[in-house]
Amino acid sequence: MDPLEKALAKARKQQGSRQLDEPDQPVDVLTAAGEIPVLQAIKPQSQITQLSELRYKNTRVEPVSEHTLDKYRLIAGESYNSIADRYRMLRVQVLRRLSQSGARTLGIFSANIGAGKSLTAANLAISTALDPNHTVLLVDLDLRRPTLHKYFDLNDGPSLADYFQGDANLEDCLVSPGIGRLVVLPVGRPVRSSSEVLASTRTTELIRELGSRYPDRIVIFDLPPLLVGDDALVVLENIHAALLVVREGVSQAGEVQACLSMLEGHQLLGTVLNCSHDENLYPYY
Repeated sequence: MDPLEKALAKARKQQGSRQLDEPDQPVDVLTAAGEIPVLQAIKPQSQITQLSELRYKNTRVEPVSEHTLDKYRLIAGESYNSIADRYRMLRVQVLRRLSQSGARTLGIFSANIGAGKSLTAANLAISTALDPNHTVLLVDLDLRRPTLHKYFDLNDGPSLADYFQGDANLEDCLVSPGIGRLVVLPVGRPVRSSSEVLASTRTTELIRELGSRYPDRIVIFDLPPLLVGDDALVVLENIHAALLVVREGVSQAGEVQACLSMLEGHQLLGTVLNCSHDENLYPYY
């Protein structure tokens, strides 16, 4: 039984109360793309993330604090953390599959709220940005319930919400949080008529521009849950590949099956099994 089937089987047995897609519960374990083992979470060792050697000319730099990283469990940059190692393994699998298909844009989504898609997107982006062969742009396209600005403490300054309203240029919205080769494009606040905004020519051109501007850049989009509206489906039409986040005890079997049916014709790289407690998935060390 592969990890996705295992996740479906567990979902049938467990009914979990739905939670907002916020990191208020520890991430216990992680598996990804059908091939990656998992570990229980441990308290990350204190480590200040340092600024990249890159110096941005047109991108404002707002270094995220260690306190904020710890508060929202953005631990992928930790050197001695078992869960950070899981994100590094996820990074390897994702980059390999993107390379095989020639894709550079990746949408991360879940079936419904509470699976941890935003946390997964942020940690994967951090881990990928630490790879010396790539730069990463992390984009928040969950216009109804944006989260990434809180994760990186980007509550001030222009954002995508301003861009969509015509009140800011794209360059003004880009922020370097001082992590490796990572740049974040936050929404900042909910955007009205999100489906229509995402379906607009302006958004389509934006996604294409972000994915083609730099040949070494991986663009990771934090997308809305697939089953709460048509926002994610509208955006996925313009994104090369997708990754589905499934949370044990929260994601239901029927929801996951519905997502797989709706994604026919799209390139689904694999699934991330979040908060799994399966002891059989623990590595020998």
